[in-house]
Amino acid sequence: MPLALIQTSKDDFNVMSGRLCVGRIYRRARGTAKMQWLWALNGVYGGPDAMRITGITATLDQAQTELRESWEKWTAWANLQDSTPPPPP
Repeated sequence: MPLALIQTSKDDFNVMSGRLCVGRIYRRARGTAKMQWLWALNGVYGGPDAMRITGITATLDQAQTELRESWEKWTAWANLQDSTPPPPP
Protein backbone atom coordinates (compact mmCIF):
# COMPACT_ATOMS: atom_id res chain seq x y z
CA MET A 1 0.00 0.00 0.00
CA PRO A 2 1.51 3.33 -0.96
CA LEU A 3 2.13 5.87 1.77
CA ALA A 4 -0.17 8.90 1.79
CA LEU A 5 0.30 12.37 3.28
CA ILE A 6 -2.57 13.79 5.30
CA GLN A 7 -2.12 17.51 5.92
CA THR A 8 -2.80 18.50 9.53
CA SER A 9 -1.76 22.16 9.20
CA LYS A 10 0.05 24.38 6.69
CA ASP A 11 3.43 22.62 6.90
CA ASP A 12 2.65 19.51 8.94
CA PHE A 13 1.67 16.10 7.58
CA ASN A 14 0.85 12.70 9.00
CA VAL A 15 2.16 9.82 6.89
CA MET A 16 -0.39 7.05 6.53
CA SER A 17 -0.22 3.45 5.40
CA GLY A 18 -3.90 2.66 5.02
CA ARG A 19 -5.44 3.72 8.33
CA LEU A 20 -2.19 3.41 10.26
CA CYS A 21 -0.20 6.58 10.96
CA VAL A 22 3.40 5.48 10.38
CA GLY A 23 5.17 8.83 10.46
CA ARG A 24 5.19 12.58 10.40
CA ILE A 25 6.79 15.25 8.20
CA TYR A 26 6.82 18.90 9.20
CA ARG A 27 8.63 22.12 8.37
CA ARG A 28 10.87 23.83 10.89
CA ALA A 29 11.80 27.41 10.10
CA ARG A 30 12.29 29.05 13.48
CA GLY A 31 15.82 29.45 14.80
CA THR A 32 17.52 28.18 11.66
CA ALA A 33 19.16 29.94 8.75
CA LYS A 34 17.37 27.71 6.23
CA MET A 35 13.98 26.10 6.05
CA GLN A 36 14.16 22.46 7.10
CA TRP A 37 11.79 19.53 6.78
CA LEU A 38 11.90 16.98 9.59
CA TRP A 39 10.62 13.45 9.14
CA ALA A 40 10.19 10.54 11.52
CA LEU A 41 8.78 7.03 11.47
CA ASN A 42 6.44 6.26 14.38
CA GLY A 43 6.31 3.01 16.31
CA VAL A 44 9.12 1.35 14.38
CA TYR A 45 11.31 -0.80 16.60
CA GLY A 46 14.23 -2.94 15.57
CA GLY A 47 15.23 -3.03 11.96
CA PRO A 48 18.40 -3.19 9.92
CA ASP A 49 21.45 -1.52 11.49
CA ALA A 50 21.75 1.01 8.66
CA MET A 51 18.10 2.07 8.77
CA ARG A 52 17.27 5.60 9.85
CA ILE A 53 14.01 6.46 11.59
CA THR A 54 14.43 10.26 11.54
CA GLY A 55 15.98 12.85 9.27
CA ILE A 56 16.21 16.49 8.24
CA THR A 57 16.04 17.61 4.60
CA ALA A 58 15.85 20.82 2.61
CA THR A 59 12.59 19.98 0.80
CA LEU A 60 9.31 18.22 1.40
CA ASP A 61 10.00 15.91 -1.56
CA GLN A 62 13.32 14.82 -0.06
CA ALA A 63 11.65 14.18 3.30
CA GLN A 64 8.98 12.04 1.63
CA THR A 65 11.61 10.05 -0.29
CA GLU A 66 13.79 9.40 2.77
CA LEU A 67 10.85 8.42 4.96
CA ARG A 68 9.47 6.09 2.26
CA GLU A 69 12.88 4.43 1.78
CA SER A 70 13.22 3.81 5.52
CA TRP A 71 9.65 2.50 5.73
CA GLU A 72 10.31 0.08 2.86
CA LYS A 73 13.54 -1.13 4.53
CA TRP A 74 11.73 -1.69 7.80
CA THR A 75 8.73 -3.51 6.28
CA ALA A 76 11.12 -5.79 4.35
CA TRP A 77 13.14 -6.48 7.52
CA ALA A 78 9.94 -7.14 9.51
CA ASN A 79 8.74 -9.46 6.73
CA LEU A 80 5.53 -7.46 6.33
CA GLN A 81 3.61 -7.03 3.13
CA ASP A 82 0.45 -5.33 1.99
CA SER A 83 -2.60 -7.52 1.99
CA THR A 84 -5.68 -7.41 -0.12
CA PRO A 85 -8.92 -7.94 1.75
CA PRO A 86 -10.84 -11.03 0.68
CA PRO A 87 -13.67 -10.47 -1.77
CA PRO A 88 -17.15 -10.09 -0.27
CA PRO A 89 -19.16 -13.33 -0.03
